Amino acid sequence: MRVLLDQELLTMREAQQVLKINRCELEHLLQTGKLKVSGVGAQRKIDARSLKRLLASTNSQSSRDRDSRQPSAINATPYEQAVIGEWT
Repeated sequence: MRVLLDQELLTMREAQQVLKINRCELEHLLQTGKLKVSGVGAQRKIDARSLKRLLASTNSQSSRDRDSRQPSAINATPYEQAVIGEWT
């Protein structure tokens, strides 16, 4: 997935694969402004930088959740956390 995040724009499907979410959840992130979308022709593309910021904020939020002994929103393995750290 690292190759995908090196691109400036990702397709909706690529963003779903990186975030491991379904189409409805992705649409919610777009509507709430957590991800930046731009139109290219008939397709909508996701800005990779906004995706990286979302991943970074999710990672830091899950760290705070673990520190306060609350359940984490994302159950990422140490390897996945390291990969996310490399992206940001």
